Amino acid sequence: AELVYQTTLNLEADFGKLARDKVCTLIIIEVHARDIIDSFLHYQRYHLSVVTPPEHTFEILPEQKDWDKSEVH
Repeated sequence: AELVYQTTLNLEADFGKLARDKVCTLIIIEVHARDIIDSFLHYQRYHLSVVTPPEHTFEILPEQKDWDKSEVH
């Protein structure tokens, strides 16, 4: 935030304190929005690239193969 204020000093001199405050606020919002978007994209890339490990796959046991052919009692 301090860097934003330092780089917008001329705005206050030319357009007033309110203009400078508005520009600083918009810059800070944009930076935070980019951080959030980057975090989301990183999260999506990580979770889309992860392959399900073998211990989490489902295996059909021999006694379950014909479950649909059995009679319902």
